[in-house]
Amino acid sequence: MVYILVVNKNLKHYVIDKTAKSDLKNLVTRSLFGTATSIAGLVVLKEFDITLYAIASNFGPIMTVIFSYFLLRDKIQREDMLLLSIVMVGLAVKFSFPEHSTGSKHDAHKSGRSTFGYLCLAYIPVGIALSNILMRKMKKVHFIQLSIYKIIIALVITTIICVIR
Repeated sequence: MVYILVVNKNLKHYVIDKTAKSDLKNLVTRSLFGTATSIAGLVVLKEFDITLYAIASNFGPIMTVIFSYFLLRDKIQREDMLLLSIVMVGLAVKFSFPEHSTGSKHDAHKSGRSTFGYLCLAYIPVGIALSNILMRKMKKVHFIQLSIYKIIIALVITTIICVIR
């Protein structure tokens, strides 16, 4: 990997030269959240049915609106608050009765769901929201920069996980 960074001037340009010092902290943090969200998604897909994964993933934009209201002081219209409340009630109902709403007897009787799996399920929308907020704070970061940082951080984290296991 070091060889690639040294030899490939375009990669060096996007990873090192083009990254503003002020964006570096947010870029690395955003890459960490993105990698953690991807890993959490894999855990959730292994332990739960795809419906819960899809709901958790689609809850991310709602969490983004809520977090941006508190962290970035964005304004939310009254109608938007009403719609968010309706969606949150629907999600609460779905998560209150997950076994009865999937329609699959196999998934309903699935055992071995761990606390870690539930934590990953809860983390997915939070990770998506925080990633979106950090991306919004970085106005000049190119998507190639973000992709490269995320790939490097994912490589490091998955290597550590493989070594530990």
